[in-house]
Amino acid sequence: MIRLTTSKPMTTDYEKAGTSRRRRWGVVLAGGDGSRLQDLSRRIAGDERPKQFCDMLGSGSTLLQHTANRVGRNISQDQIAYVVTRAHERYYKPLLEAVHPECVFEQPTNRGTGVAILFSILKVMRFDPSAVVGIFPSDHYFSDEAVYSKYVEFMFNGAEYLPERVVLLGIRAGHPETEYGWIEPARSGILPVDGCLRPVKRFWEKPPLDIAEKLMRQKCVWNSMVMVGTARAFLNLIRKANPALFASVTLPAISDPEQRVLSSVYCDVPNVDFSGAILACCPDELSVVSASHIGWSDLGSPDRVLETAELLRSLP
Repeated sequence: MIRLTTSKPMTTDYEKAGTSRRRRWGVVLAGGDGSRLQDLSRRIAGDERPKQFCDMLGSGSTLLQHTANRVGRNISQDQIAYVVTRAHERYYKPLLEAVHPECVFEQPTNRGTGVAILFSILKVMRFDPSAVVGIFPSDHYFSDEAVYSKYVEFMFNGAEYLPERVVLLGIRAGHPETEYGWIEPARSGILPVDGCLRPVKRFWEKPPLDIAEKLMRQKCVWNSMVMVGTARAFLNLIRKANPALFASVTLPAISDPEQRVLSSVYCDVPNVDFSGAILACCPDELSVVSASHIGWSDLGSPDRVLETAELLRSLP
């Protein structure tokens, strides 16, 4: 049995099978419109920029900058890519001046996380078809980034050890939240690695309160949307869950390396939420690491942003 330790490195064969930094890629999702927080971000920044390009927590840095620094604990900065949307160029361009242009994945328009993740995996595979890719939202907060980075390290090792699966970061629930996806880990399964890394029995997308209360009693975990997997595992997951999406984006991208038809593809493809439309459909393709003591918030509502900002102000 292999368990995550935050006090000393693992010394098992599983650890030795971990990914080298040369094969690791990170993708930061920064293409959302931030509509739920638009009023708050407008008050803070004085313009229409989405929350990821705004100093939402009063720390002096934008959420995107915080995310880039956090991801850089586990991945070389030159192998971190950013998915953005063309309409936000005036907001992201000053923040990404030091990033190589080929690592700024610009979408013609925002079509949701499902399309953004598929688009980014295809782009990363042009650099390295054997890449192991971490997906990181740009609007999250972790109070203990050192412990968080140890979980991410464990996830990369898990994705290398089980290259056919996508590994999710689950957050041990503190209350029966109805706005998050919930992950139900299997009690036992076919994985050769047990303990902290477990198969997923079922994925529950934003359940009603009575179900959320039941899931919490069963020690299910919140879905953080932090994920790691081989590029091939992500493609297989999307192809299995949504063949139409896979074909509509993948085939033009392969046939047109210069992306000349990308704008027309994005005009035709529907909005796809990766959590509800992909993860919830294929639990057999997933594994989960259950994390605790990392102080996570997804900053998805004004209340959560204000609570987190107040917490930061109270720290010595």
